[in-house]
Amino acid sequence: MNDPLRLRSMLALAFILARYVPIPFLDDYVRERIARVVVARSAGAEALTPPEVVRLGAASDGCLGCLGALFWAPLRLFFFPIAVLLSIRFASRDLIEVFALGRTIERVLADGRYPLAASEEERLAYARDVRIAFDRARRGLDLDAVRGVLSVALGPIRKVVPAAAGAMRRVWHGAATTTETDAEAKRLTAALDDPRMQALLATIDLRFDDALLAQRAQSRIG
Repeated sequence: MNDPLRLRSMLALAFILARYVPIPFLDDYVRERIARVVVARSAGAEALTPPEVVRLGAASDGCLGCLGALFWAPLRLFFFPIAVLLSIRFASRDLIEVFALGRTIERVLADGRYPLAASEEERLAYARDVRIAFDRARRGLDLDAVRGVLSVALGPIRKVVPAAAGAMRRVWHGAATTTETDAEAKRLTAALDDPRMQALLATIDLRFDDALLAQRAQSRIG
């Protein structure tokens, strides 16, 4: 799978399935590992150091996310079978997160904003700010307009699980290519051309740019 968008689609499938690992904290670890691969396989990411990839791939909620996981863990275990069957709402959000993350990394590397010539400390600080801004940009989005598009592209979640499981195994063992998800990846990649998807991704771009300016200003003050 040499097409970058189809590769990202495969990673998105793995990202969806990882949400339903019924072991507290392990699901978040697996999803973060997949997000790192998304970052590392983005265009221009060869210029990033491993610590930067880790920082860009990690959600910025930190310990608050850990506390939330502790609170929800018993409920997640109890409702796990139902969650898998009724997961298209979460699947749409996960797909958007993966596609938007790769797109965001490529944008900041391509337009010269990322301070590649700066010191390691400055670069890590910038990577932190990029991730904070990205997380802010994708929160509170209205996904109703694209949920139907993604639902058709993805199909019933139970039918995608075997392919997604194969994708997740490959990522876990350090490989980011597989033919098991080829058909599903093609459908998801095609869905990106839908005008509603393009409009949503453009909205995330604008929100991210504003959030990054604000976060950089805050970092300088701090």
